[in-house]
Amino acid sequence: MPTRAVLLLAGILAVACSSLAADKVLSTMEQPGGASGMAPPPLTGPFSAAWMPGTSKGSFKHIACKFQVKLSHTSLGTGDGMPGTGDEVICLGDANISYEGVYLPTTAVFRGERNAGAISIKLDLAQETTGPGSCGAVDNLVVYDARLSCYEPDPTYSPAFSQSFVSDSTQGVVVGAYAARPSSPLIATQALLIPCLTGSCP
Repeated sequence: MPTRAVLLLAGILAVACSSLAADKVLSTMEQPGGASGMAPPPLTGPFSAAWMPGTSKGSFKHIACKFQVKLSHTSLGTGDGMPGTGDEVICLGDANISYEGVYLPTTAVFRGERNAGAISIKLDLAQETTGPGSCGAVDNLVVYDARLSCYEPDPTYSPAFSQSFVSDSTQGVVVGAYAARPSSPLIATQALLIPCLTGSCP
């Protein structure tokens, strides 16, 4: 399990798809190799009042081992700027992993500092993961049923990781189960927004 936990870390972070614009999504399709995966946990409230529909914005993208999450125009305020102190926004990347005949639920936990209502999380997993299974060393790994969701800070949130990130032990990956949800309100989740395309929407 420890070896697979490292190998699977890269896959968890390829969460679903890369948003190109409000009405465009680029993703790939793969056969998962099995249908025994567990559905991700349902989205539940309470929902954050810091997200202002029509004003707040969020995006997620990944290229190879590098990924980035951004939230902006929220009322989340400014944190202390120090990692690991519990005042960070928490983002969970849930997914099912299919690899070498094994199907495992997984959650990657990321944290981002608040700066005037904006959050920017940037990670290079080639640097955050170690060993023979570090990011970029895995072949034929399929990630499906994937979803990224972000929550307000929760100082009590401390899941048990299968592997922590090199730069911050409060971030990492849970393999073999979905991590518990923070007790704080849900800010936003990965989604496709279809705008008013006709110009005559109410």
